[in-house]
Amino acid sequence: MKDEDPLVRRVGRNALIYLIGLLVVSPLLFGWSFAGGCLIGGVVAILAFQWLKKGSDIILSGKKRASLVANLFKFLLRFLLIAAALYGSIKSNFFDVNGIVVGLSAMVAGVIGEGFYQTALIFKKR
Repeated sequence: MKDEDPLVRRVGRNALIYLIGLLVVSPLLFGWSFAGGCLIGGVVAILAFQWLKKGSDIILSGKKRASLVANLFKFLLRFLLIAAALYGSIKSNFFDVNGIVVGLSAMVAGVIGEGFYQTALIFKKR
């Protein structure tokens, strides 16, 4: 997206790098069930972030005031979809719950990576 904030783009990129690293290392260290959980959790985290960003951009733009109720309904529907996907993944016992939790932390890792990047920029300017 051309008009996307560079900060948001870097956070998303950092989260994707973290998730790819997890998917490379976790089968070797913890097995395929854990890696599958990381994949499920990471995809859910990234989708939730993108959906939340898109929805908040629409609401905060103020252009479509009449669609506020529709956007709230979409938000709740997305939340239920994410909850159902996680519930199904956990109840199936096919994916490791710990892997799902680690995968869900992908966006958190992206934000932490951006924090390190911004800190490095501050020290570089000195």
